[in-house]
Amino acid sequence: MNIEELASEFYQAYKEKKNVEFLSNRGIFIDVPTAYKLQELVTNLKIHDNQEEIIGYKISMTSEEMRKLGKSTEPAYGTFTSLSLSNGTIQMDPKYQYLLEPEIIFELTDDVSLGAVAEEIVEKSKIAAGIEIPTGRYADWFPPSKTHTVADTISDNTFAGYIVSGKSINIPEKIDWMNIKGTLYFNDDKIDEGYSSVVMGNPVNAVCWLSGKLAEQGKTLKKGMIISSGTFTNPKVLEKGVYRVVYDLVGELSVKVE
Repeated sequence: MNIEELASEFYQAYKEKKNVEFLSNRGIFIDVPTAYKLQELVTNLKIHDNQEEIIGYKISMTSEEMRKLGKSTEPAYGTFTSLSLSNGTIQMDPKYQYLLEPEIIFELTDDVSLGAVAEEIVEKSKIAAGIEIPTGRYADWFPPSKTHTVADTISDNTFAGYIVSGKSINIPEKIDWMNIKGTLYFNDDKIDEGYSSVVMGNPVNAVCWLSGKLAEQGKTLKKGMIISSGTFTNPKVLEKGVYRVVYDLVGELSVKVE
């Protein structure tokens, strides 16, 4: 099976809400650049066949613990399209597994240069409270099995599912990027908290990594794109109810899961 056939399989699973088998379980072992190419081909099918648009990216495995779990030496990205943006209500499909991750979202106010560095990214961004809902076409993909490879993850769009964004704000002049606290509640009970320092030292570093990774393919971040920069806590298995996350300085938002 070639990469175009794999892309068609993943896209049909996405459209028809079906599961696919891990590539590694089928004896299909591809490298990371090929996995990103497969992800891009599936995204192109979403654009051309389903009239979706790219709205931004997610950054995964931004902590050492999550990279170890995902068998990766660096983070990974997935691509958000217009159908990824949630209005704040998530309808779970019983065939899929869902997680929840509290993350700060960067909203670009202008195009950034190829491989942009921190100063430019901060200058050309607003930030917002965010909640990401990862999901994937594989059954039982979290936690990863012993045979699960990072290429498996990237091939399935790095489990980019849904993104919920609060109102974006101008970045405060005296923001301490390392010590932004995020507190997560479920049905009004506090269930976890974390700090921005777990996101590659601070979330701007994660967006810089993304900018550099995209630059390897000649791609840049564009005005209007949103970037989910990395989870403040370990991922939570999604349950029906209401989740709320409160961030220092950035704001808060909630998502209802049905």
